[in-house]
Amino acid sequence: MKMKDSETIDQYYTKVRELLNQLKAYGEDIPEKRVVEKLLISVTEKYDPIVTTIEETKDITTLTVTELVGSLEAYEKRRSRREENSLENAFQSKLNMRSQNSNRKEENFKSTMGDKKKQNMRPCRICKRINHLEKDCYFRGKPQCRNCKRFGHMEKDYRLKGNHQANCIEENNSSDQLFYICNSVAETGEVTWYIDSAASNHMTYNKGAFQTLDESFKTNVKLGDNHIVKVEGKGSVAINTKKGTRIINNVMYIPNLRTNLFSVGQMMEKGYTLHFGGDSCTIYDNKDKTLQIAEVRMKEYRCFPIHLQYMGRTAMKAQEDQSWLWHRRLDHFNFQGLKILHQKKMMTDLPQIQAVEGACEACLQGKQHKKSFPSGTSWRAKAVLELIHTDVCGPMRTPSHEQKDISSYSSMTTPE
Repeated sequence: MKMKDSETIDQYYTKVRELLNQLKAYGEDIPEKRVVEKLLISVTEKYDPIVTTIEETKDITTLTVTELVGSLEAYEKRRSRREENSLENAFQSKLNMRSQNSNRKEENFKSTMGDKKKQNMRPCRICKRINHLEKDCYFRGKPQCRNCKRFGHMEKDYRLKGNHQANCIEENNSSDQLFYICNSVAETGEVTWYIDSAASNHMTYNKGAFQTLDESFKTNVKLGDNHIVKVEGKGSVAINTKKGTRIINNVMYIPNLRTNLFSVGQMMEKGYTLHFGGDSCTIYDNKDKTLQIAEVRMKEYRCFPIHLQYMGRTAMKAQEDQSWLWHRRLDHFNFQGLKILHQKKMMTDLPQIQAVEGACEACLQGKQHKKSFPSGTSWRAKAVLELIHTDVCGPMRTPSHEQKDISSYSSMTTPE
């Protein structure tokens, strides 16, 4: 990832920040040191002087990304002002050279050029000012709020106070950096939960929502209407989000409950930050306090409903191939025979046998055999002492008195 010549530091850092948030959402946390090094080596050549100064005067290992971006933006602004001053000085020197002949011509020329410059200078289409070109506009690439027409934030960040006076809040998080677990109600398979500050635990009446459930856990819970209900278990619930699967732990199973409740206190114990302001509740990540993971709008009766999509139990079930296990259990029975046993239901609790690759080492060793000794040799002796057998079954424990050998042809003992 490299910075383009047409990009500003703010535009490039926005792209880098979006990429970092995406990686963080998938579980990969990039150290700040690596981000600083990446920014230093990926900026364009016009930032080489400030990059060299930073590398020589500051400790890169302790330098933060905020400090680095601030230094690069300050250098960028100084460089832009210097280029504008150089351009104005060039025009001024040209006018001065021509004005040496006559003071009257100088005054006329300056007034004429000034009027033409103002008339010919088109206003910037971004900020509507006329003192710079569009390519040099400071607000180029920055979002603009449609409500207050100011740069740096979007209309979705617009907030209304109690006196209904509109105020805009500048935020650095864009929609690409956020992942919301709140989806539209029209999506299929969704269930409504309510964020409740009075609930001591997460509670649900839906037994099918649990990924794991410990039904041995028993207790009683007193509700807000003073009714006491029985807790029939505790477990974890898996939900689908736009950034993957999330697990909600320590959820109580209460069959007599009429609504699903999210406990604010339990979420705060896990490190999450909840902010209630205006007409919404914002939830921030427990590790990165700047990462917004949910935004819940207040509905009728001043409730905060959040719509979740459960993940089925089968989706989280680990599929383990037991073909080799049953092959060994049944005395290394062949896999084709195991498939027939399963298809014809000749054996209970036998799982479906899959096609396997490779060979069983124990089967290969068990099927190996040795060739027997031949009953006769292909060549026989035709003369005395042509083929002599020595110590065929020896050495003998009892030594021979005469130390005789046996001739294959005559079958007689002969002296050595």
